[in-house]
Amino acid sequence: MTSVKQHQKNLSMVMFMVHAVMMTAVMNAETTAVVAVDAETNEIINTKPGGFPVRVRWADFLVLLIALCCAYASIVQLAGQGKPALVSIKTPTENLLYPLDEDRTIIVHGKQGDTIVVIAHGSAQVTESACRDKLCVLAGALSKPGQWTACLPNGVYVQITGKADNQEIDALVK
Repeated sequence: MTSVKQHQKNLSMVMFMVHAVMMTAVMNAETTAVVAVDAETNEIINTKPGGFPVRVRWADFLVLLIALCCAYASIVQLAGQGKPALVSIKTPTENLLYPLDEDRTIIVHGKQGDTIVVIAHGSAQVTESACRDKLCVLAGALSKPGQWTACLPNGVYVQITGKADNQEIDALVK
């Protein structure tokens, strides 16, 4: 949910920048401008009614192009949001998938006994397990795609799957 809000905030900032660039151009022109081409240099010029030419520079087009690209990228990324994350639970006998946005308690049977996985408030957590060390319980709540925990003695693997908000590389090993 926070990623959608962040994208909306980014889109608002981009739209503000586009608006600021356009308002600056209008304020510089003061009134409706006439666009013409300089016969000697073949450059596009913007002529104010007073006759004072204001040259449209390539940097003006570059700023507008960058602002439009940012707006387009934000819209494309927002369109890809909407796919809910899933909780994948793998046991020695079955593979289970549950939506992360629906609260529930799941009891799965492992090699040594039962493991309880609780899905609540957009996160999944192993709350009880039949293993000795309880490292899977100590892992805490999982809420982002790519996060996982495993109870190796019990043979239970829990992972959040779905579209990752942040697809940065965590580490590179050679």
